[in-house]
Amino acid sequence: NSGGGIYTCLLRANTPTTGFTLCEIKVIEGKCKDNEGNINSTSNVFNFKYDNIRPTMTITAFKSINDRTLNQNSIGAGNYNQSDINPENELFIKMISSELTNNFTINDISEAGGSLSDYVGVATTNYSCKFTLNSGNSTICSLEVPANSFVDLATNSNNNPSNIFTINYDTVAPSVTSITATDGAYSANAIITIT
Repeated sequence: NSGGGIYTCLLRANTPTTGFTLCEIKVIEGKCKDNEGNINSTSNVFNFKYDNIRPTMTITAFKSINDRTLNQNSIGAGNYNQSDINPENELFIKMISSELTNNFTINDISEAGGSLSDYVGVATTNYSCKFTLNSGNSTICSLEVPANSFVDLATNSNNNPSNIFTINYDTVAPSVTSITATDGAYSANAIITIT
């Protein structure tokens, strides 16, 4: 009409399969006219990104910064001693989010058997830190990002925890505290029991 008007409709976004769905709506030129017969021009474009996919986080550990940078020689679950790791008892951690996030911090990482430092990563999908392992006899060292620790840019939270990185780390060398045997005289071929 010549006085203009307000019209409404429902836009139902397609469910994204990966990342997000880009939604857009506009009125195309020549689709309506006023009472005098004037044809409309193209309207402004309203668009937004629809994202209902929850982010995930994957943890990987490396023995050196170079290995982490090159994404090579990662270590998995198992038993390790100091010579398997390095003299500083350090692992270099990479954490990859499936989506961009802007609120993931070092405090979102649950650690046991060591301490975290040198955290890097702001509004990205790639995060890193250093995991200094506690010295001791058969120390269980683990890292995990618990569920609902961070959100993506659309505020979807990670409703599932990350993988759990865990190793058994032992820096204590075995030692012999005592040797016992029965005193006496033995022949050349005798079997002597030593404990």
